[in-house]
Amino acid sequence: MEKKNKVNQINDFYKRWNIELDEKEIWINFKKRFLNTFTKHLEFKVLHNEEIEREFLEFVGEHHKKESSLIDPVGFDKKLSENHVYLYFYLQTDFKMFFLGVQALFSIDTIGQGIKDVLYKDLLDIISLTGVQIAIKKAKKDIIVYPKGAKILDEKLVNDALDWLVQYPKIYEKYKLALSYVDVQGKERIVLDNLRFAFELLLKEKLGNRKSLENQKEELGKFLKFQIQSTEISNLFWKVYDFYLKYQNENVKHSENINKNEVEFMLYQTGILLRFILRE
Repeated sequence: MEKKNKVNQINDFYKRWNIELDEKEIWINFKKRFLNTFTKHLEFKVLHNEEIEREFLEFVGEHHKKESSLIDPVGFDKKLSENHVYLYFYLQTDFKMFFLGVQALFSIDTIGQGIKDVLYKDLLDIISLTGVQIAIKKAKKDIIVYPKGAKILDEKLVNDALDWLVQYPKIYEKYKLALSYVDVQGKERIVLDNLRFAFELLLKEKLGNRKSLENQKEELGKFLKFQIQSTEISNLFWKVYDFYLKYQNENVKHSENINKNEVEFMLYQTGILLRFILRE
């Protein structure tokens, strides 16, 4: 209740003073609060821990450690200036790469689940306090960070799908991996490949065969025979299915031609297909 009151009080302050923050201000506000949370929960855990540094830098695609000399030493904790995980966040100016780093903290094995859970709770508050357009979802023991879209779509096509897929570990891992890289420049191929794999694996599981996505139409037709009563809905489903396959086959091989809107569109399309099959 105390944390909720804090969020309300800050939001009420902005309203009283008619303060509207732009995206840059929201981002800066979030970053400052995150760095405070990092030092509170993670500073001593990751300080001089080479295994955490190695896993973290590998996850975010950094092949070298940043120089601590880039930090102004005046009034700055020397220990923090030597912490290369902290340096990544402190020096990061790319919004999307910053959140890839946040995902890394939740993904690497050398950070314990207890610390991840505490960090997750704090991040929920920071997201509410700042209004940053990021969503965070806990499914099983995994914590997944992804860009926030339309609330109803995120709840039904992202969150629900994750919850339902927990009972299918291999499919769940593919879908989770796709979400981890949504909106990260240069990772479009990873997102789309893993969305396709998730859908393909779900069909194999439900239909009891090992056929590729392109060769499932006959078996899928039998499976859906009693699920779809309307001819119009049946026609719509198969059009979506056919265009989904065509897009994946003709465009995903050339990820440089894929833009953000296409990735988001395919995320929600995959969510619709998964949800439909899962709600048999």
